[in-house]
Amino acid sequence: MKKSLFRICFILLISSITMYGARPMINDDARVVDRHSCQLETWGLYNGDIAEYWIVPGCNLFLDMEISLGGMMSNAPIQQGLADERFGGRQLVTGVKKIFKDVESDGYSFGLALGNVYNFKRSKYRNEYYIYAPISAAFFDNTLLLHSNIGYKLKRDNGDRQIYNVGLGLEQEVSQRLWILGEFFYERFDTLKYQLGLRIWLIQDRIQLDGTYGNAFSGRESWVSLGLRFLSPPIF
Repeated sequence: MKKSLFRICFILLISSITMYGARPMINDDARVVDRHSCQLETWGLYNGDIAEYWIVPGCNLFLDMEISLGGMMSNAPIQQGLADERFGGRQLVTGVKKIFKDVESDGYSFGLALGNVYNFKRSKYRNEYYIYAPISAAFFDNTLLLHSNIGYKLKRDNGDRQIYNVGLGLEQEVSQRLWILGEFFYERFDTLKYQLGLRIWLIQDRIQLDGTYGNAFSGRESWVSLGLRFLSPPIF
């Protein structure tokens, strides 16, 4: 029973913070999709018993801001007493991100993002509002990228406790189509976690495949993820 409750809490934590990342990374980059273009991010996460599935479209149509609206479905129950309910975890995620520099031309970038995770199955306090600052830096002719995040989340169902999070991630180019990914992240009241993975451009600058393995530094919280990202040319 205790093990099942831990897994439920773990998957809900991941699902509420995964929106931050350049999927399936959790730490976000200080970049937005190209102006007048859109992207579609889809990915799945599995930790041995519980799986979740995401689809998040996003567009940069005006004011050079990336606006996202998507959803998540999981077989994780919202409450321990509902352990037999299939697909108890359902969320609507919305967000907007504004960046004030171009990391590739300026060598660094920073911005601000805010949004909400709406939990359909909760009877009260369904909204989890968040805000964070992404910061990115490029090195060695943009072949090494570092991303750091500092954020805050209001998790009403958790007794209105102040929840902050910090993280650091990197992308290292191996070849034009292959990148190595790595990151660690920490959220208050939780353990320090990490992810390692690969990013492959199936079609350069249009279709991207990501795969990661993650765990807590203390162990026993492992998961794997696989994601596809589709990028459009300018639509006007």
